[in-house]
Amino acid sequence: MHKKVLLFVFAAAAALSASFAGAADRETCLQRCSDTHTSCIEDGVYEAYMCDFAYTMCRRSCR
Repeated sequence: MHKKVLLFVFAAAAALSASFAGAADRETCLQRCSDTHTSCIEDGVYEAYMCDFAYTMCRRSCR
């Protein structure tokens, strides 16, 4: 249960930051999603599937 809460928080934060970035430039938004995903994987705090899910949600919020 604890991991699901962390996943939700991470995904929500990524989507929110992406929506702000997307207001200015979609390419910048996508790059921020990619950078965040890379950091998530490298930090090793979250399991890879959590990082992947948050990355997908982030990319979907880029407009």
